[in-house]
Amino acid sequence: MKHSKFSQFSGFTLIELLAVIAITGVVGSMMFGILFSTLQGANKSESLGIIQQNGNFALGQITKMVRYSTDILDPTTCYTAPTPTPVQQSSISILNVDNNITTFSCDLGAGTIASNGAALLDPNDVKVTACSFSCTQLTPYDQPTMTVSFTLGKKNSNNLVENNSSQQFQTSITLRNIR
Repeated sequence: MKHSKFSQFSGFTLIELLAVIAITGVVGSMMFGILFSTLQGANKSESLGIIQQNGNFALGQITKMVRYSTDILDPTTCYTAPTPTPVQQSSISILNVDNNITTFSCDLGAGTIASNGAALLDPNDVKVTACSFSCTQLTPYDQPTMTVSFTLGKKNSNNLVENNSSQQFQTSITLRNIR
């Protein structure tokens, strides 16, 4: 039996090594892509969670205060004759049950919504990009309805898609205790 001189060496050929390196590279890049997309989704979810938490808190506070107020001081009237059209503005003033005046205002420059000057949002996390209050009343004898609408975005977000989140919040409130 005759042996060739190459059969005495055991090991891998260059082709086999290159094939293993190529397969490892493909599998590694697929794993990196999956990891990267998972982290993007987590960042987007975290941003939306912070925005929703701030927006829901502000909307809840405004709703509670306006619903149980006894009078709307600004705008002075919500009724526009002959055709009812909403009176829109960037702030409203109401008279509370305890006869204190509360003013809700949108400050787009500072990126916040305030109640008597105190921010209802965390200024380190979110910013207001759009905000309005509107008031409608079908007849002078109907209860006025206030509509609060604002859009929040993530503050200090970079240009990555997963960090640029925004959400609109809107509700209509019928005053219950109007005089």
